[in-house]
Amino acid sequence: MGMDFVDPDELPQPPELVRFQNIFVQSYPDGRRVKVRIEVMAFQEPPDIEIEVLNQGGDRVASASIIEMGSRNLELTLHLRGGSHPGRYVCRFDLSYRDRKLVDSREVAFSVFEADNHDQE
Repeated sequence: MGMDFVDPDELPQPPELVRFQNIFVQSYPDGRRVKVRIEVMAFQEPPDIEIEVLNQGGDRVASASIIEMGSRNLELTLHLRGGSHPGRYVCRFDLSYRDRKLVDSREVAFSVFEADNHDQE
């Protein structure tokens, strides 16, 4: 008789226990777009995720809503409103379920640098 061991992180969790596992945020060299990668715990019910990017003044310059996330991993590109403005930004992530309160929330600070407009050879 063989024994199968399962990583506890791989067991689908009920909504109240689902959390973000990894979040990656990085601006593209053009200074106008942001790459976002999200990994959440295995879930029994698909969560909703709200993402917003705030500039140094606290103004929202990008946002996205993911309704009933279909898999544990998600990668997307957000376009910053108003073009390229170098500086510090904050990306906020909220994980929730429609019939429940907020389950998990994270903030990731990142920098946007002067756009690299040089042609690549």
